[in-house]
Amino acid sequence: MKKHVFAWVVLVVLLGGSLFASGSGEPAATTKTLRFSTWAPEKQREVYTYVAEIFEEEVPGAELVMEYVDYNNYYKKLNSQYASGNAPDVIQNNDFYTYYINDGLMEISTYLKKDGINPYDTLIKGITEICEIPLGSGKLYALPVDFYQYWIYANVDMFKQAGVPVPKEWTWDEFRAACKKLVDSGAAEFAYAPSGFPQTYAGTYETDYLTDDWKKSQFGSKAYLDAMKFITTTIFEDKSCAAPKDVDDTYQAFSNGKILAMYTTGTWGFQPMMKITDFDWDVLPMPKGRVESNYGTADYVTINTSSKQGDLAWEFMKRLIFDERGTKKMAVYTSPPVKDISQWEDFITLYEGEAPNIRICIEQALRGYTWGVSGWAPGQKDRTALFNSTLNDIYSGAVKYDEAMPKLAEQINQILDRFYAAEAKKK
Repeated sequence: MKKHVFAWVVLVVLLGGSLFASGSGEPAATTKTLRFSTWAPEKQREVYTYVAEIFEEEVPGAELVMEYVDYNNYYKKLNSQYASGNAPDVIQNNDFYTYYINDGLMEISTYLKKDGINPYDTLIKGITEICEIPLGSGKLYALPVDFYQYWIYANVDMFKQAGVPVPKEWTWDEFRAACKKLVDSGAAEFAYAPSGFPQTYAGTYETDYLTDDWKKSQFGSKAYLDAMKFITTTIFEDKSCAAPKDVDDTYQAFSNGKILAMYTTGTWGFQPMMKITDFDWDVLPMPKGRVESNYGTADYVTINTSSKQGDLAWEFMKRLIFDERGTKKMAVYTSPPVKDISQWEDFITLYEGEAPNIRICIEQALRGYTWGVSGWAPGQKDRTALFNSTLNDIYSGAVKYDEAMPKLAEQINQILDRFYAAEAKKK
């Protein structure tokens, strides 16, 4: 591969929206410059850099300029760029429904068909099919660039102290019994914190945030009411689950080895977990309900509809998402969006010394029911804020779950109705 200087641009949003840029100088007149914006952390940007080198090597005259903006300021900056007609060509974009409604995205399906690529042959179905707008239309406006699962990270030393075997599979009843024993034995102050568990429990009864057509919320369903009954029982009766008032920072409460026996987060949690040296830890599969289930979502990339270099943008995206050189490199940092577990081997090898259960968890995630994909459905920001505030009220005892969850569903439905009314006008 040729040696070359890779172009970087770092965008920092300050009070005045200042732009600081550094690069390799003015490109030659024949250079075809492609702009790619991302909020990805440094390690993942290294993967993007690697793919960019392949792209520049194989596409004559191409140069990729990566524009990094921290996540807290990312969409503010992106909206400003769209408003001024200066948005990047390729955009990391999890809010793609909003940009679709505002005519900001190029349809990717035409490129897939042109190159004879069926994305479902390679990519995990659940995180890919949500890119079809409308759902089931076959018209994709985004593609997943990675895959995130939601796992339980466990303090193995606390499990041993409490006499609780580290499970390779378990049910919700077994999970509850383990939580009680972890606390009653004095091994942990709390067994777990509730973040992610309502969705996880409901997922094991094949129920996601929204109905399959994404038109209605399912927070008032039996699965979600059962989930909230389970969690509130462990908070108020068993006293094995930490309410928000009990723990300010769940990662700190787990990583200090003193408060939480289990901490629930995604695959992105492996990097900070590797810094823990005071106790042994492992990852645990999610408990089973009627089925196996795991959270599954992704970060997505899109092409700006105003880009004058759609073909060039696709050439970069194709290598980023469908080229094994890229997906295997991605597996060194995080999990790739592909369903072929052989492409995950580097990821498994990297972490299984610390987390022996990692292969079991990945296999469960790839074969089980996937919940969470509708999290990126319309109105994601507003829906998430309502969901989190409602759960905090339930966990604090301020409201009853069987009253609050149906009310939440009604509020979510109003948000969805507004989106679909706007979509109907667009047609």
